Amino acid sequence: QEIYSREALMPSGGRLVFDQTEALTAVDISGGMLAQAKSRADTLGFRVRTNSEFEASRRADAEAAATAMAMNAMQAGALVEATPEAVEAAVAAARDAASRAEEEAKQPPPVRFVVADVEKLPFDDASFDCVVDTFSLCVFNEPNRALVELARVLKPGGMALLVEHSKAPGFLGAYQDAVAGPVKSLAKGCAWNQDVVGLVEATPGLRVVETTPSLFGLLTTVEAKRA
Repeated sequence: QEIYSREALMPSGGRLVFDQTEALTAVDISGGMLAQAKSRADTLGFRVRTNSEFEASRRADAEAAATAMAMNAMQAGALVEATPEAVEAAVAAARDAASRAEEEAKQPPPVRFVVADVEKLPFDDASFDCVVDTFSLCVFNEPNRALVELARVLKPGGMALLVEHSKAPGFLGAYQDAVAGPVKSLAKGCAWNQDVVGLVEATPGLRVVETTPSLFGLLTTVEAKRA
């Protein structure tokens, strides 16, 4: 996805700015939040579909393009002279367009949604410039292993952006610890009292660049860089 000087207002009120001349590859590992992830992508102006939606739409577009090309070729031949050669050329052009469309349909879409195990992401090492994780470490069974995978798929110098529930300081943190069990059972397994910054700092290959607590420390935004 080519992005040039694009700025988006995020739901939290912050701004996300892209300003570059090279392709950006990014993955959002947010767990169980397909609808929300698609909504965020729409906010950024990306045309996002699942694999099946993308392939069905692309094949329909390709068929329409091939038909239009054939009609144009036929009309051009008719304007000059509807000879057998002109008809043959039109048919050949249509077949060529269909063949190219078929090859294009085999290529992976630029934006995909993949259901996968966060501890075994189906991507090669150093695949992405950016990995985004929003309110997911708290529901992963092994958040440290998820972070190791996050670091693995990041390119050297790539950025990890996390927005997570975190343990607040002082009395509020003690309260989180006291009710952590009931909260976890009632909130889809959310462990809302994790030391998120500590987890990231303990992940080999990641260096914390900046942390921003909010909501009295109940939420933390972490920016980390891949060594």
